[in-house]
Amino acid sequence: MRNVDETIKFPNDTNIQHENETNSAENINRNRVMFLGLIFFSIVLLLANINGSLGRPFLNVYLLKEVVSDPIIATFAYLPSGIISMIIAPKLGKIADKIKPSIGILIFNTLGATLT
Repeated sequence: MRNVDETIKFPNDTNIQHENETNSAENINRNRVMFLGLIFFSIVLLLANINGSLGRPFLNVYLLKEVVSDPIIATFAYLPSGIISMIIAPKLGKIADKIKPSIGILIFNTLGATLT
């Protein structure tokens, strides 16, 4: 697919070997950073899920006790958000696929933090 100039010759193989050693050292450092990032991300995800699962049962009790005493009416409080999220999610997914990943992560995390 690309045009390569095959007339270029390297004088010796020591330069190539040195470049390969440098690239492998950079790859090792990059792999370590990626591994540490993955561990950090996993810990944050674990803590977020623990936080959500601890608070969710108390939210239902609070809703039934303080806002409405009828469980059917309390259920209707969850319906609009569920229906809206099912309608909007595919459209947001198509938009997110078109955005550069780093910018998309920045936008959606900022939006999520603001809404929270």
